[in-house]
Amino acid sequence: MARQTYEYKSEGITILLAVIPSLVGIYGLGHFYVGKIAKGILWLISGGLLLLIFGCLILASIFAPPGKEPGDRGLGLFLILYFAFWVWHIFAARHVCRKHNQGLL
Repeated sequence: MARQTYEYKSEGITILLAVIPSLVGIYGLGHFYVGKIAKGILWLISGGLLLLIFGCLILASIFAPPGKEPGDRGLGLFLILYFAFWVWHIFAARHVCRKHNQGLL
């Protein structure tokens, strides 16, 4: 049986690839770096969907009729949930990198 070889992946680079591109809505690059392509695609799609929802909430609050602000409460709650998603994404990338590197031992 052939033994699978692993290349060491830097945890710092993984975190940077998770943090910096995600500031502009591109998620999953830390997972791609580690070699977890399917997880990276999943993060990329879910981050894109969240940005689409965010855009809809912004448009709803901008184009609301005078005296009605339907997006204000939803926008605040969404920003809190989006921040939690962002932090979760970073820790998930770090976790995947650590698991990958433990395969080296």
